[in-house]
Amino acid sequence: MVAVEAFSSGFNCAESVVQALAPRRGSGSDRPRRLATGFGGGVARRGLLCGALSGAVMAVSALAGRSTAEDEAGRDRVYLLVDGVLSRFERRFGSLECRRVTGLDFRLAEDRATFDRRVKDTVCAPLVAFVVRSVLDELGGAAP
Repeated sequence: MVAVEAFSSGFNCAESVVQALAPRRGSGSDRPRRLATGFGGGVARRGLLCGALSGAVMAVSALAGRSTAEDEAGRDRVYLLVDGVLSRFERRFGSLECRRVTGLDFRLAEDRATFDRRVKDTVCAPLVAFVVRSVLDELGGAAP
């Protein structure tokens, strides 16, 4: 899976999810991934919303978002899609928060070392894959 490969190569979870989903719209640019950088570690390592979910929100918005303020139906459609991804994740993993799902505080050097040794492959890589599959399912199973 593209997202897991990107994550394993050193991109954060948000960057990896966006990278896996954004190119499906024909974008060869690294801009979507660059926009996602600050969301890693639950937003700048603060342990808030899981970065994979932040990446999903950005990707769904890029794929299905509205382009005019008057497009209330477009806004509502994106909210519904994103809510579906968040609900699936919360049911499966018990929380939307990075710090709760990983058990780590990424602001601490020792927790970042634990991430590299233990959590990256066993916790976060499966989360990244789950989120990409959830986005595709919410979009109706079709590639964006």
